[in-house]
Amino acid sequence: MKPFIHLFETPKNYYFYDVNRNENIQVSKEVYKYLEKMLNDELNENNRDLDIEKQIQNLRQNGYLSDNRVKEIKHPATNLLPYYLNRKLQLLTIQLTHACNLRCSYCPYTSNDGTYRLHENKRINLETIKKALLMLRDNSVDSEDITVGFYGGEPLLEFELIEETVRYCKKIFVGKEVSYTITTNGTLISDEVLELFEKENFQVVISLDGPREINDKNRKFANSNKSVFDKVIKNIIYIKENYKTLFNRISINMVIDPTQDFNKYKLLFEEYPILNNINTSISLVEDDYKTEKYLPTEEFRNDFNYIKFLSYLHYLGEINLNDEHFYINLFYESMNKMWEEMTSSDTLGSIHCPSGPCVPGKTRLMVSVDGLLFPCERISENIPFHCIGSLKDGFSIENTEKIMNIAKTVIEDCKNCFAFRHCTLCVKAHESKTINEDSIKDKCRGVRYDFHNELIGREILNEITMN
Repeated sequence: MKPFIHLFETPKNYYFYDVNRNENIQVSKEVYKYLEKMLNDELNENNRDLDIEKQIQNLRQNGYLSDNRVKEIKHPATNLLPYYLNRKLQLLTIQLTHACNLRCSYCPYTSNDGTYRLHENKRINLETIKKALLMLRDNSVDSEDITVGFYGGEPLLEFELIEETVRYCKKIFVGKEVSYTITTNGTLISDEVLELFEKENFQVVISLDGPREINDKNRKFANSNKSVFDKVIKNIIYIKENYKTLFNRISINMVIDPTQDFNKYKLLFEEYPILNNINTSISLVEDDYKTEKYLPTEEFRNDFNYIKFLSYLHYLGEINLNDEHFYINLFYESMNKMWEEMTSSDTLGSIHCPSGPCVPGKTRLMVSVDGLLFPCERISENIPFHCIGSLKDGFSIENTEKIMNIAKTVIEDCKNCFAFRHCTLCVKAHESKTINEDSIKDKCRGVRYDFHNELIGREILNEITMN
């Protein structure tokens, strides 16, 4: 069998990524080319080199270049799933409503390929919420603390239900720490809302997608031509001035449109310095469910990659970007992933699972307006396969196991994929109306492409810092 490795090079050196060991190893150009021939089945009696083979043998004696591949795709937590679902629940997100007072261009519920629901006047009732909270209480006996989240649509359209939920939590969760989270578009904030958030220790995530011209191009009121941006900024400033404790618990979720000028996002933080004091989670727009794609311009791609490079240098202490809040937040997660997830290992073993899927119910759990249970709030509840149970019938262990082990649908590709340990695909990757084997393979190629570039970037930065 061929060694389970991936070859890559920087402008200065040659490397292989060892999948079993989860390490990058620098080698000479001669060894690199020899490994390349080995992987391409180009070695024969006429081109073998005993000196290079001796070096390769030394690497193998040190635990590298193993040909081990996973033989069975199985999530490590599969056998523990009944325990997690019955005794270890930690986070329950309540979908309060399908309705929203905004119509955002890239929101999957504003317009989509039929995979997702659409905005409508549909809400959860209080009895369903109480049943969900009782399930959370009874199935979290081994969790020291729990979190209750609120989601929509726009959850603040149902503020009375939020108040009722908090009151009921105080009644049934005696002796257990309960925290609350909410994701909101930030336009319906009032003193009544803020007083509850401050008193009950809410973590508040507010959506703000760039400067006024970009945000208001993509995020619009359903029944008004007023600026969504101006309303959100005004509310953030008001929180800062009047609810200082709560201000420290708000964060911003920013979705970047790659068809726009990348540098304008940075200018937002210069024009409104208050944003530099708020943790900001930044991501590129997802458009799998859209017929019209958000393709990045060449200028956006160049600016994005250049700032990514500078941010990595900051992370390594080579330059100082402490005043560039936007840059640091934009690449924080990818930097952590690059430097902290590359920890050495002995082997993948024979039974393993790509890193993408989480443990549904343990990591997070959503109850829909209809009382159905889903792994999280990010996936479509219009796809029956995504449902892992209901408040009426409880959890379906069978359905939950299938979602955990969704990689079994492309098992042969997974077993031979060099990005196995760093995969980012979960069941969400399978939720397009037009999804098929070829489209899944396209997503897999995208993951491999990104990981290949991360490997190169990591070693380029290592080379810079070592000089």
